[in-house]
Amino acid sequence: MLRDVVEADLPIFYQQQLDPESTRMAAFHAREDWTIFLEHWRTKVLGIPTCCKQTIVWNDRVAGYVSSWLQDERRLVAYWIGREYGYRLLLRYGPHVRLTEPRIKVGRYLFRRHGFTVVLLARFVAVLRSVAGLLAGANHMPWQPFLVATVLGAIAWGGIYGVAAFTLGSYIHKVAAPAGAVLALVAVIVIVVAMRAIARREQQLQEEAERAFPGPLRDV
Repeated sequence: MLRDVVEADLPIFYQQQLDPESTRMAAFHAREDWTIFLEHWRTKVLGIPTCCKQTIVWNDRVAGYVSSWLQDERRLVAYWIGREYGYRLLLRYGPHVRLTEPRIKVGRYLFRRHGFTVVLLARFVAVLRSVAGLLAGANHMPWQPFLVATVLGAIAWGGIYGVAAFTLGSYIHKVAAPAGAVLALVAVIVIVVAMRAIARREQQLQEEAERAFPGPLRDV
């Protein structure tokens, strides 16, 4: 459950961000001084109307928070949501939609091998751009390659569209929609072909995934 952040949540957030694993996943340094932490939250998070912030409540306990701010006109929060909750949902409810544990392992295995390419190319397709971070987090993609792929994808996407707009001028409005539709169609075709290829090699992939992730999956 998500609710508005209240100041009483801040001591809990402070303790959570001191955890080494949380710091590693966040790719930010912990603010060890409580005064500095509190000032940061009051002035740069709670004090900024355009900054979205929600407290995550799990089993009636404060499990963390989701916050985002405008950067290149986009909000990159899906990875945290996926990392913290997407994987738990997969483990708990996946079997109801035929996402068994071996298949979840295959997803993690494929994302480990090809996640960088997926995140990089997703920047160019609207639907994939919205869910790439969620998939990356749910499949436990390490934050370093995720961050690099996101940055490179954003640079390439912005550069290509910027050069195209500068070169074509007002004509860009006429070709932008058809180009987006073509990219979306190509993405659908690639996804369908990939799913069929995975289905044909499912047993082999499950064996490879089991070697990569031996034993039962844990709700982390």
